[in-house]
Amino acid sequence: MALACRKTSRPVWGGMARLLSINTLKSIRKWRDRAFMLGERVRDWLQLPAGKRILFSTWPEVEDSVRRGFWGMRHKVTFGPVPAGGGDFDLVVPTMISALGVAAADSELRRRNPLPIPDPELLDLLDDKAALNARLVSAGFSRHVPKPAVPGSFPLVLKRRRDSRGVNSFVIRGPRDEDAHRECLGSADYLLQECIEGETEYSAHVLMIGGRLRRALTVEFRMGSDRAIHGRDPVLLMRRCRNRHTGIFEGILRSLGFEGLCCIDNKERGRIPYVLEINPRFGYSLKPFFAAFVRSLDWDRAAGK
Repeated sequence: MALACRKTSRPVWGGMARLLSINTLKSIRKWRDRAFMLGERVRDWLQLPAGKRILFSTWPEVEDSVRRGFWGMRHKVTFGPVPAGGGDFDLVVPTMISALGVAAADSELRRRNPLPIPDPELLDLLDDKAALNARLVSAGFSRHVPKPAVPGSFPLVLKRRRDSRGVNSFVIRGPRDEDAHRECLGSADYLLQECIEGETEYSAHVLMIGGRLRRALTVEFRMGSDRAIHGRDPVLLMRRCRNRHTGIFEGILRSLGFEGLCCIDNKERGRIPYVLEINPRFGYSLKPFFAAFVRSLDWDRAAGK
């Protein structure tokens, strides 16, 4: 979730990017992504020559993009409900929190799925932003958590503890905004945080297996205004970029005991990453690239080794 409230208007990306139009950057991104996925297809053919039967839980908005990502690979991709025990599939990918809950309650699926499924208790913790922040602070990661704010310390961020895609998140700029959200400000269902300034946000898609970061891919978002909320407001440009802060994110996830695939939404201030939330599931911006993660899954577990 992106909450941008910069004090000044200035270029975000340096070098030639400042001179190029958004459309030109989008065209460059398209060809870069095609070249990236071509290389991933070659590696997939070499490491998984037999191909796998893969089920994604139902999510209509991502289906076409996910299927295109698997173009040229031997895998057979299906979308539908999560079957008991994983059914006849080699891999089950829960794409929504509801599907993750079903998978987490299925001991047979959790035992054999090459993509680890987080514990139900951890899913509940990650769904509660205030509880997650408290856990990260107690684990020694306070430097990477936005500080709690108090009314009147503008600008600040008001967001619902359990929410999705920034639907109930607001930037409080001054007394007028404070009055408009007075009821939420007094609710235990909401939390107040300092506003991490900046119009660029990152989604780090991270695969953790055996307490180690097995694979990561980072997507960068350039928002359309200084006070945009990612997930609700338009994105000017989305592009895959180099991985950032993977050592920090690996340490955070290890401290939580997290195993599986997650999406860490974060922003930077002074090159320090601040965790906005951790979604313990398939992230939306991973949809064209998930095929690149398949060869990094725990196929030894699936084979019973």
